[in-house]
Amino acid sequence: MGLFTKKEPCCICGSAQVKEKLADGWICQNCINNSGGFLSGGEKFKDVPKARVLQCTENHKKNMELLVQFSATRKVKKYLYIDENKRQWIVPNDIKDPIVMSYDDIVSVDVIQNGNSVISGGTASALAGGALFGAAGAIAGATVGKKSVKEEITSLMIMISTKNPNMRKEYIFLLSNGKVQEGSTTYNFLKLDVQNILSEFKIMMADAEEKKAQNRYGTTSGADEIAKYKKLCDDGVITKEEFEAKKKQLLGI
Repeated sequence: MGLFTKKEPCCICGSAQVKEKLADGWICQNCINNSGGFLSGGEKFKDVPKARVLQCTENHKKNMELLVQFSATRKVKKYLYIDENKRQWIVPNDIKDPIVMSYDDIVSVDVIQNGNSVISGGTASALAGGALFGAAGAIAGATVGKKSVKEEITSLMIMISTKNPNMRKEYIFLLSNGKVQEGSTTYNFLKLDVQNILSEFKIMMADAEEKKAQNRYGTTSGADEIAKYKKLCDDGVITKEEFEAKKKQLLGI
């Protein structure tokens, strides 16, 4: 056998300008691009079969169709866009096209600071019940004697685990470069961003739980929907402002 292996044409489009070796052929850069980054889940090209590439390409095509129709009605800065009418959300991305997710895709939400999960919830109530910054078990400085030790924060992100096969884990990066001191003005602004993002996920998860209950027990009236969100507000799952916004949406005003 020679030192060099002769490259075959791209097994997807037939191009002679191939880029990577697959499990059962070669692939060109154009076909990699057409997969829309769906092959970026830690997979090595040499382990990926042609069928997987074709599926990723089809997934990318469908996702682009959803993106064209996506129209954000709510936003949390640059971190999270929500289309309430279609019950969808995306995390904007400067590198590749974001993946359109459904409210029903959300499995759990974790806040990760310096590599440690500090808030976690698999339901709207559980997420609301999680201690937020400064409370017991949450993001707070340690105390040595009478002196509070402020932690140096080098990373802060939110990880969303989903049922979407195209993206099992989505990340919202609030701090990935540089560092901030706990208790600083910058850190407090980041905490506020986290809380606003979590509030949106609480609403989406509550909606998904309600839809699941409707499918199981039948539909509910607008009054029942308002009562449900009023209870969420009373229980502290959502704020009064969030309840009022949802009530107006349900009443069509």
